[in-house]
Amino acid sequence: MEQLGQIQRKYSDPTRRIRSNVVFDKAHRALAQSSYPKLLFVGEPGGLVTPAFAESFANGLKNCKVVHIGPGIHYLQDDNPTAIGSGIHDWLAELKNT
Repeated sequence: MEQLGQIQRKYSDPTRRIRSNVVFDKAHRALAQSSYPKLLFVGEPGGLVTPAFAESFANGLKNCKVVHIGPGIHYLQDDNPTAIGSGIHDWLAELKNT
């Protein structure tokens, strides 16, 4: 949980949040407009992205699959690399069969 505290402290400065929000908003608009396949991994409890936010965000995108990998905060590839590898493998197999 200390990792989450460090992330939250980093963005406690309102000017950093504003700059970040502008960048994120632009990226989110581009993702929402695109039709290419997307894969979103989320851990529990999540750090910047909670499971509830991931599901809500993915619902606003075209062709986005959410993969819940189990325990994870910020560095999901370190928290559960096997689940991520399996998720990518399964997703690519699904795409190949469509």
